[in-house]
Amino acid sequence: GRSLPWFIAGTSIVATTFSSDTPLVVAGISRQSGISGHWFWLSAAMGQIATVFFFARLWRRTEAMTDIEFIVQRYEPSRARSVLRVFKVFFDGVVLNCIVMASVTLAMAKIIKVILNLPQTEVFHLPFIGGVDWVSIILFILGFAAVLYSALSGLYGVVYTDLIQFILAMTGSIALAAIVYMRAYDDGNLIVTFTEKTSAKETFLDFFPSFNSSSLAVFTFFVYIFMAWWHRVPGNGYYVQRLLATRSEKDSVLAFLWFNICQYSAGLPLASHNFNIIKIYRTVYIQVAADTKRNFKVNRTSCRSRCSTAWILTHYITCCDSVIK
Repeated sequence: GRSLPWFIAGTSIVATTFSSDTPLVVAGISRQSGISGHWFWLSAAMGQIATVFFFARLWRRTEAMTDIEFIVQRYEPSRARSVLRVFKVFFDGVVLNCIVMASVTLAMAKIIKVILNLPQTEVFHLPFIGGVDWVSIILFILGFAAVLYSALSGLYGVVYTDLIQFILAMTGSIALAAIVYMRAYDDGNLIVTFTEKTSAKETFLDFFPSFNSSSLAVFTFFVYIFMAWWHRVPGNGYYVQRLLATRSEKDSVLAFLWFNICQYSAGLPLASHNFNIIKIYRTVYIQVAADTKRNFKVNRTSCRSRCSTAWILTHYITCCDSVIK
């Protein structure tokens, strides 16, 4: 129907990049590499901004249904075109999607096992699969629900449920950040508390790695800046699918612009060096990482734990329906 408003399409794209493994990945990067390690995902902004001002309009102009269909439009009938289509279908549709689903499912399994305090005992046994525990049952139910409503509602049903799930996910994320801030600030100076209670140095709060050394971090930074973002330039997969469903070329551009604003606005305060509040913002990033690595007891009956479980579940289902669609 190509009738999606830019706001709905853009928000759906944001929601698909926000999955159950996102908190674990962000926390892991912060804990291991500090704030400068987040160039792993911040570097993609350069390529995706190019998509906003050039490729988004062109994608909508093709009137295709998917990026695979664009191959048919772009190239004349030949064996090479057929091989390219088959390769794209296999690599993007099978290999990459299986890797994505495996990563988000593993993250979801780890999270619900801890938060819900589920027993690891075998519930029943299946041939060729083995023992099935409660975590596997919950993941199967969530996956089946995502498959069911994706098949029944189509792209538009997925997109509008993405909007609802994104609101829930962002509400939970902001609330969790506020809780972490208040918890870390109870002991007084937040920066001092951070450096004293963790093994990290205050240089972990630097936005850029130290250029005075020839460390691997500097080399990795330049790889991100000059090489890693290239593949993000034209857009593909679920990005393109939503751009092609917008009402007009203008909506396509605005949708991807809105996605970039939502995706990277959280990283903008990390770049400033002028205000102490920015250091506090960065420290909250690290403190979340510290809490995920520390073996602390979870109050599973608290409202906070229940809300955290709910918004993480929405992350997982959103990613599942996007990959399936």
